[in-house]
Amino acid sequence: MRSVKGLSKIYDGRAVLEAVDFTFEDDGVYCLMGASGHGKTTLLRILSGLLIPDTGEMHGFPSASVGMVFQEDRLCEGLSPVENLQVIGSRNSEALLGEILPADCLEQPVRELSGGMRRRVAVARAIAAESEILLMDEPFTGLDEETRRRVIRFVREHRQGRLLIAATHQEEDAELLDGEILRLD
Repeated sequence: MRSVKGLSKIYDGRAVLEAVDFTFEDDGVYCLMGASGHGKTTLLRILSGLLIPDTGEMHGFPSASVGMVFQEDRLCEGLSPVENLQVIGSRNSEALLGEILPADCLEQPVRELSGGMRRRVAVARAIAAESEILLMDEPFTGLDEETRRRVIRFVREHRQGRLLIAATHQEEDAELLDGEILRLD
């Protein structure tokens, strides 16, 4: 069990997160929802250890290993999708990527891929990471309906019981992930 209690973060005198309390089961799936600017990305960055909260306590974060999908893809542009996964030590990169990408793009530099393809590489890289927790910041943005559903199935099949916390604007994503909705309002 992991938790945050009284978590707050202030930017330029404005509270982005204010007294946030959540408890997470180690194998649970949670979807952070809230309007833009209500702290979803900030909370994920705090949970990952990239940001330090101004107040509050965390238990089980950020000492755990984390696989993360950022809002921006953060891929190695000159490397292929397969090489982007190999960088993190993935041994079954081609098979994993082949589930959500066309085979003919697996060896192209990611800078030549469409935004949706790049997004899928970012998701696959987080899934392939040896981690206890998966943090995903709007991982399905920019994907057409059919691809979004396929990538969500991919995440469900490969998360291997790890805690998954995903920020999303769509309640359907939470339903498809079979996740509990946590609102940041």
